[in-house]
Amino acid sequence: MSRESPQQLVQRLIEGYRQTALVGMACQTGLIGELSGKPVSAAEVATRRDWSPTATQRLLRGLELMGLVTSAAVDGSKHPHYALTAAGEWLVATVPGSQSLYARLSLDQYLPGWSRIAVALTGEITPFEAACGTPIWEYRRNHPEAGELFNAWLFQQSSSVIDRIVAACDVTGVRRVVDLGGGAGALIVALLQSSPQLQGVLADQPAVVDQARAELQRLGLADRCETRGIDFFEEVPGDGDLYLLKSVLHDWDDGDCRRILGSVRKAMPQQSRLLVIERLLPETPGEDPQTVWLDLHMLCVTGGRERTLAEYRDLLAQSGLSLRRVIETGGPFRLLEAGPDGVLP
Repeated sequence: MSRESPQQLVQRLIEGYRQTALVGMACQTGLIGELSGKPVSAAEVATRRDWSPTATQRLLRGLELMGLVTSAAVDGSKHPHYALTAAGEWLVATVPGSQSLYARLSLDQYLPGWSRIAVALTGEITPFEAACGTPIWEYRRNHPEAGELFNAWLFQQSSSVIDRIVAACDVTGVRRVVDLGGGAGALIVALLQSSPQLQGVLADQPAVVDQARAELQRLGLADRCETRGIDFFEEVPGDGDLYLLKSVLHDWDDGDCRRILGSVRKAMPQQSRLLVIERLLPETPGEDPQTVWLDLHMLCVTGGRERTLAEYRDLLAQSGLSLRRVIETGGPFRLLEAGPDGVLP
């Protein structure tokens, strides 16, 4: 294979939207699921799903170009039969660690915002709002299926890093843990399971905690974990020994972060602690490309941002909180432990 020229590299980067759309479509429509068993022809898939045979064939060829599908001749058939490659198997929804939810989420909720990225230069609204008419959180409230998709992906994504975070959490002397913006409850569930002495509070938007409540009951944790529907800009539950904010602050701009942290500070007893669990933006992009890309993603979708350690320290100080230590997890997240500084903002 000839070496890619600079011009070819640029062209390939420009055309990246095709891959996001094709993979997202394959997961969203169930095409990937049709290929997860024995090899099948495009005509067989089209017949089962009442799709156009020609379009199905063309889409499968695209997936084959991407290395997600392989084709082979089958005795007695004049049409190639398709099956998933090892990479394609990662898109099967039932496979542990599947990327299916992420592919669907990217197509449905992320690609529209990225397509209007130039809007970010004005700083007036987010690119997502320009594309879809409302901010992302309002969009998910107005479209419950979009909110359910996001929360399902968030639970899965959190579960993949949760063991390292729980291992790094010091719960010595802690009785009551308050997980703010905890979504479907992946973090609070893991903490309660690892430390039987803990009682928990899972606090998020009412529709979100309604979904989480059923999971807590299924796991036998409902008697140890209260669920609260809240607006964390206004008020958060009091009497916590340990407060958690995992992947929350990066969703918001500095002004909104100060409002969230201000609510936490007002609710915190003087002896309690706050763990802000986030990635840290590197000084140079090459040190952590994934976090730099995530920062751009926040710019396009939520209006938030990734931050350096110094920027988090300043936000905490402006909200009446002091950064006490940074705890490594051995993964991409750090635990920024903070406590009340004695002065309410």
